[in-house]
Amino acid sequence: MNTSHPLQTRTICRLVVFALLAWMTSAAAIATDREAAKQVREGVRLHQAGDFEQAAEAFSKAAETLPANPRVAFNRGCALAAQGKHDEAELLLREAALARDSALAAAAFYNLGCLAGDQMKTLFGDQPEEAVGETRENGLLLVRAAVDHYRNVLRVNTEHAAARRNLELLRIWSKHIQDRWAQRDRERRREKMNLLEFLAWLQAEQRQTRAMAKGLPGKLDSPTLRQTARKLAATQRALTLEIEPLKVKLDEALQPPPDPAAQPPATSAPNAPKPALSPEMLQARQALHGLADHAGQSMSHAADELANRNVSSAIVEQTEVLPPLNQLFELVAPFEAILSAAIKSETALIETSTQATAGGSAGTTGGTRSDFEEAAEDQRFVSGWSRMLIRKAEQLLAEAESAGDVVSGGVRPTDISPTEIPLPTAETDVTPAAPSDAAADSSQTATSTSGGDSAPPPADPKAAYRKAIELGPRIENLTSEAAADLQQQAWSEALPKQEEALELLQEIAELLPPQEQENEDQEQQDQENQDEQDKEDQEKDGEQDKPSDDEQKKKQDHDQKDSKQEDDADKKKSNEEREKSKKEQGQPQEKLSRQQAESLLRQVREREREHREIEKEIRRLLQSHIFVEKDW
Repeated sequence: MNTSHPLQTRTICRLVVFALLAWMTSAAAIATDREAAKQVREGVRLHQAGDFEQAAEAFSKAAETLPANPRVAFNRGCALAAQGKHDEAELLLREAALARDSALAAAAFYNLGCLAGDQMKTLFGDQPEEAVGETRENGLLLVRAAVDHYRNVLRVNTEHAAARRNLELLRIWSKHIQDRWAQRDRERRREKMNLLEFLAWLQAEQRQTRAMAKGLPGKLDSPTLRQTARKLAATQRALTLEIEPLKVKLDEALQPPPDPAAQPPATSAPNAPKPALSPEMLQARQALHGLADHAGQSMSHAADELANRNVSSAIVEQTEVLPPLNQLFELVAPFEAILSAAIKSETALIETSTQATAGGSAGTTGGTRSDFEEAAEDQRFVSGWSRMLIRKAEQLLAEAESAGDVVSGGVRPTDISPTEIPLPTAETDVTPAAPSDAAADSSQTATSTSGGDSAPPPADPKAAYRKAIELGPRIENLTSEAAADLQQQAWSEALPKQEEALELLQEIAELLPPQEQENEDQEQQDQENQDEQDKEDQEKDGEQDKPSDDEQKKKQDHDQKDSKQEDDADKKKSNEEREKSKKEQGQPQEKLSRQQAESLLRQVREREREHREIEKEIRRLLQSHIFVEKDW
C-alpha cells in the first residue's frame, strides 16, 4: 500500500516562495542600505528561479550589512532549507520566529513546521509503513516538532488556514501510520510463532488487558480516565483481530503430514490446493473454529463495554475469553507441553498460597478478592489439564504399544475421533508452550525429585504415560478441591493439596526423556525473551505520547528510582517471608530441593515484576498526552 505523506514537497516549496514574496513587498521599507536591499531582491529572484545556492549566497551578503535583521535571517533559512541544509536552516528560522512582527514570526513558525515535515519524509522514505525501531521513534519526534510549530503559528495568528490544515493532515496521517505499524508488527509476530506459541501469547495479552481494566476505578469520572478506557477498548479490539489468524494456524495444524512415499510435484505453486480433510477432521476443525469464535465474540463484547465505560461488565467478558483459549490449548498441545504447563502453574500457585498464608492470620486473608478469583481460575485450568493428561496418555500408550515404539507428542490423523485433535509431532515443528502463566517450565522443575540430590529414574515414556493414567484422577481431585478452597478464600486449606498435586505431577515428569524437557525450556526462554523485547519496544513507542518537558523527565527518573527501590524491597520481603514460612511449616518446606526452591523464587519474582508492569502501564495511560488529536 502506498502511504502518502501529508506534507508534500511541492507544498513546502510553494509556501516558502509565498513567504519570500511577502518579504519583497517590504524590503525597501526596512533596508537602510541600498546594497543590502539589492542583495535581498536578487536572492528572491534566484530562489524563484530555483537557484537556491546562489540565493543563499545573496542573502548571506545582505546579512553582512544587516546581521540582526530577522527578515534576512528568515530568507537565508528558506534558501538553506531548499538545499536540504536543515540544521542551518532551522537555526535561522528560529531566529526569525523571535521577531516582533507577528506576520514574520508566524511565517517562520510555519516554515519550521514544513521543515520538520520534510525531514520526516526523508527519514521514512517511500515506504514509511516499513519503518522500525529508531526510525519510528525519530520520525514521531519530527511529527511532534511539526505539530508544535504549527500550533505556534495559530498562537500568533488564529486565522492561519494553512497551519490548521497541516495540523489536521498530521493528525490523520500519524494515526494511520501508527495503525499500519501495529498491523505489521502483528503480522511479523504471527509469522515467528507456531500455534502453541501464538495461543500462549494471545492468552497472556488477554490477561494483561484484563488486569489493566481491573486497575481502573468503577466510576470513570474524569476525561483522563475515560481516555484510558478508550485506549483499553482499542487494545481489546486489536486482540479480536487475532482470531482469524488463530483459525488459520489451527487449519495448518490439522493438515495431514506429507506422505514420504508420494512423489513431490515438479513445481510448487504458492496457492496450490491443500489435501482434503477427512469427515472426522472436518468435524474437529468445526469444533476448534467454534472455540476460537467464542473467544473472539467475548473479546468484541469486552471492547464494546470498555468503549461504553462499563468496566465491570468488560471484565466479565474478558474473563469469558480465557476458557475457550485454554480448551484450544488442551486439544492441540502434546502430552509433554500440558504436563510442563501444569507443573509450572502449580508451582506458581503454591508460591502464591505460601505468601498469602504467611500474610494472613488463618490463611483466609492476605489477598484481595481478585487474587482469590484469579488463583482459583488458574487452579481450575490445572485440574482440566490433569484430566486431559489421562486422555492423551491413554492415546499415546495405545499407539506406542501397537506400533512397538513411542510416537512422541502425537498420533496419526487416521486415529483421531471427532472429539480428538491430532497432537503435534516432530515433523510439524510445533514447540510446546502453554498459555499465559502456564508456559513450559524449566527442566530443573520437571526432572528434579522431592528427595533433593538423588538420581532420577531412567527415562521411560511408556512408564510416564502409565503413571499419568494412574495418578491423573488423584491429581484432578486434589486440584479441583484446591480450586474450591481458593474460591472460598482459604489459602491455607488449598496449600497442602497443591503441594501433593505438584509432587504427583513431578513424579510423572521424572519418567520423561530429559532432552525433551530441556528443549521445551530453551524454546520457552527464547519466547519469554522475545515477549520482553516486544514489551520494551512498545514502551519506547509509548514514550512518544508523553510530554517532553523537563518536569516530565524528572518524574520519569523519579519513577525509575522508585521502581528500583521497590524491586529491592520486594526481593528482601520475599526472602524474609520465605524464611518465615519455612520455619512455620517445617517438614513440608524441607522437602523442596535446591532446584525447586530456585524455581519458586524465580516464579515469585516474575509475578512481582508483572504486577509492577501493570501498575506502570496504568500510570502511563493515565498520564500520557495525546498529541495532535486535540482541538485547535
